[in-house]
Order: sequence, then structure tokens, then C-alpha cells
Amino acid sequence: MGLILYRKTHRFFTEPGEIVLGPLKSTRSKTANCLSIYYGEGRGLNCCNIFGKVVDEDLPLLKALGTEIWKNGAQNVIFEAIESQS
Repeated sequence: MGLILYRKTHRFFTEPGEIVLGPLKSTRSKTANCLSIYYGEGRGLNCCNIFGKVVDEDLPLLKALGTEIWKNGAQNVIFEAIESQS
């Protein structure tokens, strides 16, 4: 899957494909220190830091992965840097 990285923004509501980090040291947050990639629309339990997005053409792959995890449990996901072809 291709990713676009950008300066992080803080929001409660997310859009499909967004990559977020939960608060790092919040003791009242269930998502503290968690990485999430939304494959559908969502709302964080606390404000989250949005710092990237899956490229639009790879959203169907992300949705398939999210559905697989939801139905069958955790999956190992590996992120790798790829060189731009521009």
C-alpha cells in the first residue's frame, strides 16, 4: 500500500485511509500510544494526531485488510519505505 506522510493534525473525526497516533501519555485514554489506520469513517476516543494517509488507489486493499482483521483477528503489518518514481 502506498502512503502519503504530512504534518500531523489533531482531530476527533477521521476519514478512510488516515493514519493516526493516539495520545502518548494520557492515563485516561484507551488509545494512548496506539497507531491506527482507519479503513472506514471513524471517531477517536480522544483527539488523535493524523500524520499520514493511504493513497486513494490503495484504499480497497486497506478495506480488505481491515475487514480481514475484524473477522479473523490481529495481523502483522510491515511498513517499508519505497522510492518515489517521479
